[in-house]
Amino acid sequence: MSLWEKWEREKLRQKGFRVQEPKDVEIHESYMKPNIRKQIAIVLLACIGCLLLVLSAMLTEMMFTGRGWSNTYIVRLFATMQQARERISPQNQNQ
Repeated sequence: MSLWEKWEREKLRQKGFRVQEPKDVEIHESYMKPNIRKQIAIVLLACIGCLLLVLSAMLTEMMFTGRGWSNTYIVRLFATMQQARERISPQNQNQ
């Protein structure tokens, strides 16, 4: 059905005439509600995938370098950050 035919039908409806819709036309809503469960599942799976990727990288590093968990990059990073906090802490308490 052309746009012109739709306008003509709408004009007839506004004038009070009863207009039949063609049988081969299906009218659907254009907006579809988002599926919240599906979106939550995708986000959770992405987070789990990221965690598994990090874990596998840490395990691979541990296996090939022979170092333990306490000597991995992330643990060393956290340890140096904590040491820096401990160094700065007495300076802040004196002020």
